[in-house]
Amino acid sequence: MAGEQTEDDQIRAASRDAPIDQPWLFLVAEGDRPLAGGARFALGEVERVLFGRGEARGASREGRTLRVSLPGRTISTLHARLVPTHGALVVEDARSRNGTFVDGVRVVRAALAPGSVLEIGRACFVVSSLPAPRSVGDLDPLETAPDLPGFSTLRPELVERFRTLGRIARTDLSVLLLGETGVGKEVAARGVHQASGRPGPFVTVHCGTLLPELAAVLLFGQATSEEPGFLRAAHGGTLFLDGVEDLPASAQTALLRALEAKEVIPVGATRPKPVDLRIVAATRSLDDAVARGAFREELRARLRGFEVTVPPLRSRKEDLGILAAAVRARTREPAPLAPDALRAMLSYGWPDNVRELAQVLSAAEALAEDGPITAAHLPARLRMPGSSVASAPATGNLDDDRLRVALVDHLQRHRGNVAAVARAMGKAPMQVHRWLKKLAVDPSRFR
Repeated sequence: MAGEQTEDDQIRAASRDAPIDQPWLFLVAEGDRPLAGGARFALGEVERVLFGRGEARGASREGRTLRVSLPGRTISTLHARLVPTHGALVVEDARSRNGTFVDGVRVVRAALAPGSVLEIGRACFVVSSLPAPRSVGDLDPLETAPDLPGFSTLRPELVERFRTLGRIARTDLSVLLLGETGVGKEVAARGVHQASGRPGPFVTVHCGTLLPELAAVLLFGQATSEEPGFLRAAHGGTLFLDGVEDLPASAQTALLRALEAKEVIPVGATRPKPVDLRIVAATRSLDDAVARGAFREELRARLRGFEVTVPPLRSRKEDLGILAAAVRARTREPAPLAPDALRAMLSYGWPDNVRELAQVLSAAEALAEDGPITAAHLPARLRMPGSSVASAPATGNLDDDRLRVALVDHLQRHRGNVAAVARAMGKAPMQVHRWLKKLAVDPSRFR
């Protein structure tokens, strides 16, 4: 029948939107415009990228040529080219006045290794290969989740994750947020509440601070007191259970009953009181608590109406400029970020995630006074030689991790000269080459 899709049509449609790996050019941040955030450009169908100065940030396609324009006096009219050569992306300086830099070293022509930081003027770029649907546009300045306030990302797979969460936010489903400490789970919970349209308040419960003997009173209220308890305080709104795996066992059964019956019985009372609320819970690992017998499996099932992981900062370095702009948005005229500061921030592993980023930038802003934030204003842990290994995949072998730190330190000192590194370490060049291959360290990044 006309208009009906056959199975083959459906398969072809699905394959057109199936994620495929392709190279992406990410503008992480413009140092002179720290609140401008980033941009991304797909390179799958591009034969060359031309960088140059423009009155405003912009991009255009002419056949297979991508032109990227950036404002700023440090950028030449035609500053540099990026071209694929023998399977690698090679940057060529176009005789620019202020030079083109890769990992802080001025270059005339250089291959970009994974993780390399390309500097054009005061703007920092990285290249990554990421899966994305074919339908994703190739000139997206920035993708946001329009249904979820405050959620922006340059990574294609996170865009869909955030959009899905935005759609879920408009329902009454409970949401379970997974993620490491400091990734911004409370920010995500507030975003869900704002997007839900619920008229009531957003109430936070830090479950780890609830004493077992007081948990029931604090959660459900008391018949002889005017304090309603957290659940009734969140009536009509959202109750955020932060660190829900630490909820005292004495309160778990009563909470499960209250959520299923949509009513609470204050301590000492005999009559239930109705409650209408939406639950958002955050956890490092609720499954571990269930496996230990410290958390009720039935309550976990009730909380995980929709489950989403908030990724750590180290796995979304392309978003560092966006996240830095977000945490500095309240700063009046924030200080510019010098390229060496951006390089250090991109190389660091951020074990405490966005919370650590906010603290680092707040301190650097104070130290910079009226000038730009440079690497000297950052904590020593971001500036130490070999700090870039913090973002490398862990080998699980302490000796290998120490060896990687030593190799990176020597490569930085000797500008990627493997023979000089071998002499400094008292080893044969062949042995150093074996180590570099084993640990996936590219010496060309340091030249």
